Amino acid sequence: MKLAIDFVLVASIVILVVLLLVLVRYKRNIIPQKFLIAIFLILLFLQFTSYGIFHQIRWLQFLSLGLEGVLLLIGPLVYLYIKSLNSRKQSNWKVKWIHFVPYTLYLIFLTIPVLVSAFQKRYIFEYLITVNEYYYVRDYAELIFLASYLMLALHSFYKMNTSLKNVFSILEYKNIKWLGTFIVGLLGLVVINLILLTFETFDSSGDLFDFITVSAFLLFISYLGYFGTSQSQIFVPEYLLESDSSEDATEKRIYITAQEIGEVEKKLKSVFESDKLFLDDSLTLHKLASELLTSDKKLSFYLNNHLNTNFYDFVNGYRIDEFKRILQNKSKENLSLLGIAFECGFKSKSSFNRVFKKLTGLSPSQYKNSIQ
Repeated sequence: MKLAIDFVLVASIVILVVLLLVLVRYKRNIIPQKFLIAIFLILLFLQFTSYGIFHQIRWLQFLSLGLEGVLLLIGPLVYLYIKSLNSRKQSNWKVKWIHFVPYTLYLIFLTIPVLVSAFQKRYIFEYLITVNEYYYVRDYAELIFLASYLMLALHSFYKMNTSLKNVFSILEYKNIKWLGTFIVGLLGLVVINLILLTFETFDSSGDLFDFITVSAFLLFISYLGYFGTSQSQIFVPEYLLESDSSEDATEKRIYITAQEIGEVEKKLKSVFESDKLFLDDSLTLHKLASELLTSDKKLSFYLNNHLNTNFYDFVNGYRIDEFKRILQNKSKENLSLLGIAFECGFKSKSSFNRVFKKLTGLSPSQYKNSIQ
């Protein structure tokens, strides 16, 4: 069991180092990148200290005392990472330091006194004895605090997912799904630790609990490593580097005249029905607005308020109609369903199947069978 725990700890440390190298090599000095580097550094130090405690390395054991309470940092950092991804104006984005007040208080009243006590080999304050005796209460509080912030991050993620549908026609291209898995994965680790902490208060099976904890963490980090080493923009999506003009139109009140509505309507019909601009698999709101000689905000406002749809659904609706048209074209019989989908502007099988099912109530193959 100890050999297995040792292997898992070392593997986790190696993967975290690789992830940090990927992030550092990505030479974009933007806020989300800094938050992720901070998150992975904390996770790396935690794994190092766990290794030190497991092997009874004194200097690493002492370092672990200085990292007491860092779970109070990880939660706010993840939440602020997601919030910063949702900010279209990175240069004006401000960190709200109030999120770090709990950790600051923990540092002042627990971490520093414990470090001083370790130097002096005695508790310098009486309350530290009580805190140490009821350590599990403190651990529960930290995990619940972390879970609360991860729930906030998940809520922010869903809001961001909705707003990006007003800007991009292919969400997989922006790696949105990874972010949701990232948060849910962290939540899963918190739940596992809460369950094991509960058992630990009644059972002393330390090695087994340690193995479960570090193995779950390795699986999570391996998932991050698999995607992160191959594509660093998963961590720092490219849409953050695009023009701020793609900001969601609902953030500010936009006025569009009746004449402008008529012009947008006419041009939109032309570029979609005649030029078939929707076949461009990298089409964005900004690119379409440029074609229509209007602003992103006005086009988004028109789609949201006059057509009661968003950019994502609007474009993909045309793509599905084109798919249906090609499917009935005898000259295209040699193409597979996925081949036709790619011709219509979709970039992945999963996005095509999901959109098709949403708009028609059938899978592509069911629809094909229904028209034959």
